[in-house]
Amino acid sequence: MKNIQEPAPRYYYREHRMVYLAVIFIAGLICLMPVLERTPSVMEEDIGKTRTVYGTVQESREGNSYLWLRLDDVQEVVYVALPHAGGDDTGTKWYPAGSKLKVVGSLAKPQGRRNPGGFDEARWLLSKKAKIKLHAEEIQVIRNPQGIWKLSWLVQCQIKQTAERFLTEEQNHLAMALLLGEKQKLDQSFYRMTQRMGIAHIFAVSGLHVGFAGAIFLCLFRIIHRERSRVSFFVLAAGLGFYCMLSGFAPSALRAAFMILLAAMAMRLLRPPAPVDFLALAAVLLLLDNPFLLYQAGFQLSFGVTLCLLLFIQPVQKQLWFIKWRWLRDSAAVSLTASLGSIPLTAWHFYTVSLLAPLYNLFFVPIVSILVPLLLIAFFGSLLFPAAGELLFRAAEILLDLLYHAPVFLSELIGDGQFCTGKPGWLAVIFYMLFLNFFWHGLNYEQKTENMRYEIKTEIKTETKKGVKKYIRKAAAVCFFMAVFFAVFSTNISGGNELLYLDTGQGSCALLRTEAGETIVFDGGAQERELASVLAWYGIQEIKAVIVSHGDKDHISGILQMLEMVPAEYLCMEKTQTQREDVMPVLLAAEAGGTKIKPVEKEARLALAEGEIVLKAIDDGGAETNSRELASVLYLAQQVAVFPGDLGIKGIRKLIDGQKQITIWTVPHHGSRFSADEEIYMRLKEKGARLAVVSAGQNNRYGHPHQEVLEYLNASHIAVHRTDLEGAVCLNLNEGKKSRIETSKSIYGDNL
Repeated sequence: MKNIQEPAPRYYYREHRMVYLAVIFIAGLICLMPVLERTPSVMEEDIGKTRTVYGTVQESREGNSYLWLRLDDVQEVVYVALPHAGGDDTGTKWYPAGSKLKVVGSLAKPQGRRNPGGFDEARWLLSKKAKIKLHAEEIQVIRNPQGIWKLSWLVQCQIKQTAERFLTEEQNHLAMALLLGEKQKLDQSFYRMTQRMGIAHIFAVSGLHVGFAGAIFLCLFRIIHRERSRVSFFVLAAGLGFYCMLSGFAPSALRAAFMILLAAMAMRLLRPPAPVDFLALAAVLLLLDNPFLLYQAGFQLSFGVTLCLLLFIQPVQKQLWFIKWRWLRDSAAVSLTASLGSIPLTAWHFYTVSLLAPLYNLFFVPIVSILVPLLLIAFFGSLLFPAAGELLFRAAEILLDLLYHAPVFLSELIGDGQFCTGKPGWLAVIFYMLFLNFFWHGLNYEQKTENMRYEIKTEIKTETKKGVKKYIRKAAAVCFFMAVFFAVFSTNISGGNELLYLDTGQGSCALLRTEAGETIVFDGGAQERELASVLAWYGIQEIKAVIVSHGDKDHISGILQMLEMVPAEYLCMEKTQTQREDVMPVLLAAEAGGTKIKPVEKEARLALAEGEIVLKAIDDGGAETNSRELASVLYLAQQVAVFPGDLGIKGIRKLIDGQKQITIWTVPHHGSRFSADEEIYMRLKEKGARLAVVSAGQNNRYGHPHQEVLEYLNASHIAVHRTDLEGAVCLNLNEGKKSRIETSKSIYGDNL
């Protein structure tokens, strides 16, 4: 008979004091955050001016269009936007960390969130200790990296040269992403696919990478100095710190390094603390250095998932007793637990979760667990034993190819399992936390003896029906919870008929959400991610139609990524515009997703539940590629909204003359001086126009909207809203209800 172990120790308040101190510390820090955010930069008064600054590069990745510069005179970190290398879009020069630079450029204040669910640049910069950004015009290298920075630079160069010698370009980019966290050179469509599948975390430098790196440093030390000594601890600390430097001091890498070092120190104690205490202490140490790390999704996911693994991994393993092979049972437990812990944070930051993530992680995590140490050993081995290193690289090639092609194959075979949750409310968060609490206590309650699995097996064998019913009830309870959870999470509930003009920079994009749940997209804007982020924030699962005025980049850039995430029923374009070469990727993506292409020659109609959209192909008579465009007229709730695209004066006159009434006017060509004259706006006034929206980029180089256009609108007594000044503009079109106009500036304030 097996010996019965004592029950697992309970978590008493007198234990894990560091955990409770960390909770109190973080709670106090959250209360202080508004004060810390409002603390102005010492360079605040120089915003908008051209300045020359000197500083040391703190973080820089090859292929990125920016770097982080610590200034010499004021000891402040500045975000530096790099100029293009050749004055075009060919790329930027790499300035390795530790380089001393002289930078000439204009200072600017970072933008806050300009769209619902959009990117918050200001908080992202704060998480890197920066409050000011610098648009570089000229950069001069004063001094190359010195000391430890030079060593780090040389090692990075050596690693990249070795990878280029043994691996193909595709494999090389994948290896750099796995070892150093350099994701910027990965194929972006491939990386977005891994995000939708819930496996993008494999490219984050984590405890797996740091642990193996530390083990390699210790092994090298033991080869040189065979006797164990206290010096080994300092060797470990130096090795972990150096690897964190190579990976750009990622929060997940720092967390793992701190936990390993704290564990190594605690091993000499008679009663070492629990791992959760190490985790809490690591979080406190990182936040003491930079409180704004709390804003980072990577920081929250790293510590949140690690906490769930520490709390749930053993109970979940015992629940998976029916899996015969231990390695598979352990992998399944890790995958399930990590997915369980990451769901609320993933939904909060990215508004989507993958229902198949546990399954995909069960397949890919073991591959990465083998591949990372294999690559590390191969790189170090190639320096000492070139022949052995080459052999290891040959083995790594097989796994790299599998890691690159398998996601594509599985995504096409069974899908990515992506579920768009929308922005979760506090009710959903509280509901999930309560579930985790009950789940944890329920699992711990069942852990009475070590031979529990044997008892359950016996029960099923002797009383099959009773045992099966027991586990069917458990499965039904979990399924019920998941159904309620995702129902609470989903926010795709329209507040009526809403027309949202997005701020996508120097571009045009609008989103219509009807009371019946229909979604219409008018153009895709100039930014690739912004439209997709807004759709995810609203929890939109499908789109009725995407209407494209013409094929210029400032109108279609966001459509490609949108179609990858959300299926659309129709894609409407003017017929000649579908033949443009730069439009082909959008058309191919639409056809691959089952979207029907609807070319318009003269006029077409798109029926809505309580209205319609009239599509008019209008010829400007010009020789440019956008001389023929697709103008849209929306009839909904006694409102007539017109979207003329980039039509010229001749085409605009045709469009206005064909309308009996116009209430909402989208200013064409982003408010260009040559897109309208005084006569046009007088005609708009006669048609009943009361509101005009200008879609233009903040501080754009064209000077849009032109002052003359604004004067014409003012003279016609037409109210004007501008995305360059106000961010997203949301118009309420509900019939018989009080109209409402909201902007990002009115919601987020002057931090916009």
